[in-house]
Amino acid sequence: GNIGDQCANTAVIDRLRDDSIGISVSATLALERLDWKARTLEEGSKVVSGLVKVFDALDPSNTPERERIIRLLGKTGNQRAVSFLNKILKTEGPDSYLRLCMAASLHELGDKKGASILLNELRVADYGRLETVANLIKQTQDIFLQKQAAKRLVGLLGKGKLVRNEHGEYYEEYWDDSSVGFYAAYALVKLGEIAKPYLVEGLINSNAQVRKYSAKALGELGTEDTSNMPYPTLFALLENDPDYEVRCEAALALEKLGFLSLFTEEIKTKSLDPTYHGMFKFMVNDSQLFNN
Repeated sequence: GNIGDQCANTAVIDRLRDDSIGISVSATLALERLDWKARTLEEGSKVVSGLVKVFDALDPSNTPERERIIRLLGKTGNQRAVSFLNKILKTEGPDSYLRLCMAASLHELGDKKGASILLNELRVADYGRLETVANLIKQTQDIFLQKQAAKRLVGLLGKGKLVRNEHGEYYEEYWDDSSVGFYAAYALVKLGEIAKPYLVEGLINSNAQVRKYSAKALGELGTEDTSNMPYPTLFALLENDPDYEVRCEAALALEKLGFLSLFTEEIKTKSLDPTYHGMFKFMVNDSQLFNN
């Protein structure tokens, strides 16, 4: 597997059914490193048989090995893999990471249930898992699915943090970096370039938190690719947005995009809300905004 020679596929596949569980598990690792994908129906069927045998022999607590097998099943192009994944899907709890991996493999195999499971995970109740789900959706390389995910995530940017009061009632708390919007922003970053148009729309949303986290996400995306960035809109937010924190995020985004020298003096002299002045310094303590 480390050599990367595709000619080794046949020999490695044969070892999936080895009597030694150690050798058969090593064969799954080799297939992963070879970036294996079924070339024929016969090959896919043979691999499914071997992978199912290894999966059933593994200890249920062996998550990394089971995850690898689930990913490989998605590359078999075989209906038997769909049946097996649907079977073991029922054994996983709703919070299981393996359940998400199964959904991604089912989607790759053409089972509509996979996409449905992944998109349904993009919700307020599981906002701590948003980045994980977005990353799996990105790996599917399905543009349509990624666009659907981006739309859902932008819809979460304005959501606060679920907090329980002394009466046991839940309410949303805003402007906190453990809010739903914060996690949704970084999930959008995981989606990459495809999320940009939706984030650009978010910059002009009537909800200040949506504008704030849209700017944050665009700034993070800009560290990898500065093309198609809405510079005029970010500068307009910096200059005119009525919300202090939106202006801060616009400033930080522009800094990451390489425009620091163009607005440093403006930020230093702008009349920012003195109540939050210390917070702004904390937010940019790694930048040069307040240095001479």
